[in-house]
Order: sequence, then C-alpha cells, then structure tokens
Amino acid sequence: MKMKCFILAVSLAGTFTLSASELKDDFENVTKSKSGTDIPYGWIYYEHFNKDGGSLESTEDAKSGKHAMHVKSFDMIDEIFVFNATSIDTNPGDKLEVSFSIKGKGIIKPGLYLYNQKQVYIGTFPGEEMKIDSEKWIDQKIILTVPAEKYNDFDVNKVRILLTLERNTDIFIDDLIVKTQNKEMEKKQ
Repeated sequence: MKMKCFILAVSLAGTFTLSASELKDDFENVTKSKSGTDIPYGWIYYEHFNKDGGSLESTEDAKSGKHAMHVKSFDMIDEIFVFNATSIDTNPGDKLEVSFSIKGKGIIKPGLYLYNQKQVYIGTFPGEEMKIDSEKWIDQKIILTVPAEKYNDFDVNKVRILLTLERNTDIFIDDLIVKTQNKEMEKKQ
C-alpha cells in the first residue's frame, strides 16, 4: 500500500512540473515547506514516505551564492529519498552528465526516477553508491544512463534527479548541473 501511494504521488507530481533538456540549480531559490522550514525550491522530500527519517532544508553554508541544499537521514529507517520536480526530456539510452559540489558525511546514491511520454512514473533507476566524508566542498561529476530497453514495458522519455541517502547521512549540495548527452546526437558526430 505504501509503495502504491508513493507511485501515485510521484506520478501526480509530474502533472504540474515543467520539462527541460538541461537542469541547473544553484539552490538560490528558497520556498517554505508545509512545516514552515526553508527548503530549496523544486526539491521534494516525501514526508509520508520518508516518515521522520530525515530532513531537507535550505542552508546558508553554500559553496557559491547564498544558499545550498542540506539533507539529513536519521537512524530510524534505512534510506530516504529526495528528488527534483523538474522533468528532464530524454530518449532511451541517453546519458546524463551530473555535476555538483558536495560536503558532509555518509552514503548517497544519485539516481533517476523514470517516466514515460505521458509523465507517468514507471520506475526507479538507482545510481552507484558514493561515500562522502569531507568538511570541505568537493566537486563531483557522474554519468547516469537512461535505460536503453523498455522499462516496465515503456520507453523512458523523461527523468527526474533522485538522491537516496542511507541511514545517518548528513550532506550539503550546491551548484548542480545536469546535461543530457543525447544518444542520437552522438551517432551523427
């Protein structure tokens, strides 16, 4: 039942968001959560699904500019999930170059929520585990590959950036840039 509610919530989130072929987030835009906490605009922390297992907030402890994103997971549950509401247009097999600055301590898995052309959630594509242990900002660059084959009987046409935090992780992220490396464009070059 929890998973069905989660899938429904992720699907519905797609009905009111914009699409892009590139995502840049310096975390300077801040909004309020339902509880009144300052959070980075466009980032979603499912309180129902994550329970009280963590937190998402905007912080002034930034690498550049005035704000960054601060995400924590507590000892209560194994993982929490935070994702960006902007859908990124993709084709099956596309590669996404994801660069960001990070500091803190713990284990994260940058990955993707997958959607079909109609913005219906079709699955989760977890990324590789990253261990972070730094009090100073570290620049990271990873490649996430959109599944080339049908996923749950659908082509993947849109994705959202997902951060999975394992238990007892406390990280800060700034200057996120996601660029699509289109498979079709690579063939022409």
